[in-house]
Amino acid sequence: MAIKGTFKEVSFPDVLQLLSTGRKTGCLKVTDGQNFGHIYFHEGNISFSNILNRKDRMGDILVHEGKITPEQLEMALQRQKEKGSKQRIGDILIEMGLITNDELASYVCFQIEEAIFTLLRWPEGQFYFEPDILPIEENITVFLDVQNLLLEEARRIDEWQNLEKKLPSYDTILERVLPLEKAGLPLLSPEEEKIFSLVNGQWSLEEIIQQSGYGEFKTCKIVYGLLLSGLLKRAGQKKEELTVKDLSMIEEHRNLGSAFYKTKMYEEALREYRRILEIVPHQAEARFFLGLINFQQGDFPTAAIEFQEAIALETNKPFFYNNFGLVLEHLGDYWGAISQYQKALELNSNNKKILTNLTVCYYKSGEYEKASEICRKLLALDSENEVAHFYLGLLSLHRGDYHGALECWKKGSATKSPYFGFLNNLGVIFEREGNVEEAERYYKEALRISPDSIDVCRNLADLYYRSGQYEKAVETFLRLVALKESGEVFAKLGNLFFKQGKKEQAIQYWEKALNLDSTNEVLKRNIFLAKRT
Repeated sequence: MAIKGTFKEVSFPDVLQLLSTGRKTGCLKVTDGQNFGHIYFHEGNISFSNILNRKDRMGDILVHEGKITPEQLEMALQRQKEKGSKQRIGDILIEMGLITNDELASYVCFQIEEAIFTLLRWPEGQFYFEPDILPIEENITVFLDVQNLLLEEARRIDEWQNLEKKLPSYDTILERVLPLEKAGLPLLSPEEEKIFSLVNGQWSLEEIIQQSGYGEFKTCKIVYGLLLSGLLKRAGQKKEELTVKDLSMIEEHRNLGSAFYKTKMYEEALREYRRILEIVPHQAEARFFLGLINFQQGDFPTAAIEFQEAIALETNKPFFYNNFGLVLEHLGDYWGAISQYQKALELNSNNKKILTNLTVCYYKSGEYEKASEICRKLLALDSENEVAHFYLGLLSLHRGDYHGALECWKKGSATKSPYFGFLNNLGVIFEREGNVEEAERYYKEALRISPDSIDVCRNLADLYYRSGQYEKAVETFLRLVALKESGEVFAKLGNLFFKQGKKEQAIQYWEKALNLDSTNEVLKRNIFLAKRT
């Protein structure tokens, strides 16, 4: 079961403790509205963590540490790309013999600690835990105990709060007072020497943190010591250089926008993609995602405009046309939608999603023969295509061919993962034919696949009601009420209890129905008569 909330309701450390004591496995997604992070759990232990767009990525850290060269990192990234990003960069570097398992585990622990340190300093945020999600399909390399990690981070946070007040702002440029060989302080640690060497009079404190590979806390602590000792000094503020083709900034907004979109934080996602357009006004992908977000929010006219803009910028993307078609379909313009689906198929003729959308649109517009033709094409590509079997059944039913519909839906229900709609419709047909046992079997199987389907639950309850199976009817109608309250269902429950001689319960449910339909004279009469008898 997913867990979600805000840090105002539950503090971040309490969330970590909850997942740890519950021995949970999955991904905790957190955001403060500007940044987005992931923390992966394996049986209550933290196994991996990252914050999008931070510069402390594994490959960069290893380059800064001198473990690998920039050229070796580039080769590893190319291999990762060829594998479709299915493998972490650290594991690829092990395969290449550039680092060991122990070194990888050490750097993964470092990444986790840095991410948790950052997240603990967020003043507010939201979280969402998705169970049974792992970083990628691979062996987990580390298992960090939450309690120990929080204790260590608490010490760092206390020290940080004192240190933060004394540090210059992150855009402050630092420079050396004297060259290292003339500084007269030969007893600097290797870490201090490295930070000192990074100071060049051009980089800001933030850039030095990014280049050090030591993480934010350790770097700042060393910088503060060097400032205090007089080896470094402030040299003004970094002037922000804004360019319309700042690819790094675009990538940052794209990553955040994608993360917000996936977790249905649509306003935040809109903000990130609009920021891309502020940098590059004619960016087709950003326009496309603005269309998707508006579509999800139900603003179909705005979504249509955004998709049109995306198509005008890039005319060779089939999914641009496909999604524009979906919007037009929602706006009731079926022929416009069909036109867009056909354009999409010109670019990708065997795409099953596009063919599926075209099938549905032809069916809605009454073009039944064309819908049948597309269904047959879908089945030629995929003999177990659920949509094709489902709509061929509907088309048979439309022609009055109950036997044909039955055969189509039976084929659909025999696929590896049948759509519950097949089973529900089979139940309807068997019920019409008077075969109560078969109808019940199919309805119950449909509910097993889709327990929250109101339509299937209502069909099964009505079957029991009409066939005189009152106890089963009561049980199923109560299940239906738990899914969605309905005056009609309350009224039927009242009737059922009355038929079973349970007058008080009957009155109770008739009164509930009357609260939802205060003008229903039948209910008023039933309650009046029941109270008199």
